[in-house]
Amino acid sequence: MDYNTKLDQQQIDRCHALIGKIDYDSQKIFSSAVNTENQIDAQVFENGAGIYFSCRSEGRILILISFEQDTDKYNNELTKLVQSTASKAGDTNIMVYMYKRNTKIVEHVIDTFKIPPKFGGFHYKSLEFIMHREKFNKTYIHKNLDFRPYEPAQIDTYLEMLDESMDFGGGTPNYRESKEYLAQDFAAYAKDDRFEALWIDNALAGVYWRNGADAEIDTLAVSPKFQGKGYGSDLLTRAIEKGFSTTNADFAFLYSVDWNTQGQAFYKRYGMEVLGQPCIVQLPKAE
Repeated sequence: MDYNTKLDQQQIDRCHALIGKIDYDSQKIFSSAVNTENQIDAQVFENGAGIYFSCRSEGRILILISFEQDTDKYNNELTKLVQSTASKAGDTNIMVYMYKRNTKIVEHVIDTFKIPPKFGGFHYKSLEFIMHREKFNKTYIHKNLDFRPYEPAQIDTYLEMLDESMDFGGGTPNYRESKEYLAQDFAAYAKDDRFEALWIDNALAGVYWRNGADAEIDTLAVSPKFQGKGYGSDLLTRAIEKGFSTTNADFAFLYSVDWNTQGQAFYKRYGMEVLGQPCIVQLPKAE
């Protein structure tokens, strides 16, 4: 069965609203792909109860699944839709983004397609935190802060601090193992003023870097030596300020994985709101 049907404007609006429950990036990808040659399969379920949408995006296949209520009513049809997309994808990597509160659907996809925990590094749930531009009124806790752009000579210092401060949910940090390409990434971010490090008395206290044209904070990390002293708040304030001063974005945003409860509590105390709630899995390649 060919599920690649053109959506009308009412269906597009419904899809856009439901995909917003996943996250903002998924909304952007949907808006750019719907009813184009990049669309693969699309299905709006009865009375707009939920949606399934798949498309080609940046060399991969992306599947979006979101329902207003948690239900298992459509699991069989969802299975057929995923199979349809997979048959058209060939060897291309397939990422599935689901609204994590649709737990019955999430469990069905994981069980049906035999997705092992953290398969390929992609199997996790998170919260998307946002700060609206008009609500942003933060000031720095500390004065005379020393923010510096990327310094190639400090790459090992950055990576050591990241490995010490980041939590991979029980996994082993691997920033130092990725030194070569991270050095290239950081240098590229520096050209667009998207990477900064915070130094306190010539000791590295934290780093952040941002993504693309939106005010998205990709990564924010504070050295364990400086945690609990307000420097995380200062670093986040700086990252949001830079995002707003260099883009026209209505809000700054970042993601916090579910196991990082300490980070989520910090973002809530800071005043950020939860927007999307994605569950992301990667489908195993067919043998």
